[in-house]
Parts: sequence; C-alpha cells; structure tokens
Amino acid sequence: TTDRRIILQPVTGKLDLVGPAISYGPKDITNASVWGWAHDAASRAEKVKTFLTTSGDRIRFDAGGQTWKLMTLGGNMFENMLATDEQLAGLEALIGFLAAAQPR
Repeated sequence: TTDRRIILQPVTGKLDLVGPAISYGPKDITNASVWGWAHDAASRAEKVKTFLTTSGDRIRFDAGGQTWKLMTLGGNMFENMLATDEQLAGLEALIGFLAAAQPR
C-alpha cells in the first residue's frame, strides 16, 4: 500500500503467486467494511485507531468489480506480539488508505 494505491498480489494457499499484482486507487474502492471500525461519521484517524486498538481482524472491500476479503495479524495484544513492526505498519497503511477512500 502506498499513499495513492493498494497493490495486491493474489496467492494460493501455499503462497504461490497467482497472476500479476493488481493495483487500485482510492476512486476504485466502491465499498469497504472493516470489522472494528468506528462509526461511519468517524474521522480517518478515529477509524484507524479503533481498528488497531481493538480485536478488529476482518477487512472486506470492493474494487475493480471484485470483492476482496482479508484476515489480518495484529489488532489485539496477542497478535500484536506475533506481528512484526513492518506488518503492523503495512496494516495501518492499508486501513488508512481504505478510510481515506471513504467509499459509499
């Protein structure tokens, strides 16, 4: 995830790559549901903080006519101990990107 794009690489259950990476911009996001988000009227910062400090672990969003469902590592004390700083930073970037896209 960058500040302008989400870049996803589909993989198999054995983590083998499936096709090329896929890239979406904020306007490509047509719906987002993040378990643990604050209410819809919450600011981007509130949504990110709520997700990262609760047991939120499910992310679903629609982009490019496709629905993506992600499970995360991080968001509660036990998972945060297992996740590396880089993983948590990536998670924060993804949640921040989806919150900023504010799909309706």
